Amino acid sequence: MPMGTFPTADWLISVPLHKRRFQERGYNQSDAFAEGLSEITGVPWSGTLLVRNRYTKSQTGKTKEERRDNVKGIFEVPDANKIRGKTLILVDDVLTTGATLDACVETLIQAGCDRIYIMTIAAAQQ
Repeated sequence: MPMGTFPTADWLISVPLHKRRFQERGYNQSDAFAEGLSEITGVPWSGTLLVRNRYTKSQTGKTKEERRDNVKGIFEVPDANKIRGKTLILVDDVLTTGATLDACVETLIQAGCDRIYIMTIAAAQQ
């Protein structure tokens, strides 16, 4: 995809927070980012096609391996029929080691999506 081109997609999907974390914060920054992108691009957004099924401690301060272990198996797709064969744009606020995004992508692929693009606001320097 050429630089500066927005991909054609069926859904924008934000990286979900666990319900408990959402209650603690009061918002999901990835939802806000994805919702804004949806308004600008016309690509539908969903904050419920991918869910976080387990509460985890913050990734802050963890090594790359600890981060991967922390998010392994914590995401699920409640209704795979909605994403099967679809092109998705997975939206998150910050890319650090990629562990969370990797876990999301693995779950979405297992649920049958056809293609996934990843979009973040920022990338942390390692």
